[in-house]
Amino acid sequence: MSPILLLTLLTLIFFSVPSNPLLIQQNHKTDEGVIKLQTRLVNLNVSITDRRGKTVSKLSREDFLISENGVQQTVVHFEPVNAPVNLVLLLDLSGSLGSKLDSLKRAAKKFIDSLKENDLIAVGVFTSRFNLVSGFTSDRKLLKKRIERLEQTEGDTAFYDAAWTSFDLLSDIRQARKALVVLTDGVDSSFRPDEQGSKHTFEELMMRAVEEDATVYPVYFDTEAETEGHYSSEAFSTARKQLQALADDTGGTRFSASRTEDLDGVYQQVSAELHSLYSVAYAANDTRKDGRWRKINVKVNRDGIVAKTKRGYYAK
Repeated sequence: MSPILLLTLLTLIFFSVPSNPLLIQQNHKTDEGVIKLQTRLVNLNVSITDRRGKTVSKLSREDFLISENGVQQTVVHFEPVNAPVNLVLLLDLSGSLGSKLDSLKRAAKKFIDSLKENDLIAVGVFTSRFNLVSGFTSDRKLLKKRIERLEQTEGDTAFYDAAWTSFDLLSDIRQARKALVVLTDGVDSSFRPDEQGSKHTFEELMMRAVEEDATVYPVYFDTEAETEGHYSSEAFSTARKQLQALADDTGGTRFSASRTEDLDGVYQQVSAELHSLYSVAYAANDTRKDGRWRKINVKVNRDGIVAKTKRGYYAK
């Protein structure tokens, strides 16, 4: 079978299955008889900017060089930066963040206005429980109306569980270019035995994050001074490291805000990053399910380009 026909078959398989890494076996009848193809399709959101951080919007499939564990791979799918983004906006309404609800709502509505018309957005909020404010929609008026109706609620902070549920929402989306934008101080109530924290651990959340094809953009809102004595400095330090790890391992960026006035500018930066994402997928040469880590490296064959994506995945 010719390489062109094989590439076409792999591309058709990609559009018929979920996009996170998995093995697929398909039987195809050709003039040469029945052939069996087994491939692992790996979908990547790749942020592409120049060295000044400006989006590079005119790349093609041929510009991307992808390797897995040092072995060059074949790109079988490509979407440019103007393809729709599927986004979950997750807001922490617990503790001192909940007391700033009016400012958070205003910033969230401005963020929605900064996204492109064809982007699909879902909004969720959490304290000790996750609440879906809106499912995926491009209706900006509906989203802002529902955000405006948000009220302050009591509860602890189950951040890990809320992020887990957000990944569940994104897993139901078959298109590529998925992202989770979460505003939080990152301190899960599981740090305190007298509070209702997450059932999932952070280690479980990290394992889930690297299995998904969503890019995570944590917006760390510093509440340490306002909650002095309730959580230790070590808890906040750990939270910042955890948010950084979520961003690093999924190819995202961790942003920081110390005042509600900072949020507008931060959300503008997030929006710019979201629209620097290309979606590419490759058919992994190594299809073994050995549970080992597969390291991914993406380069672009143009000078002065910075490419960022998730670090890899476990071959399960």
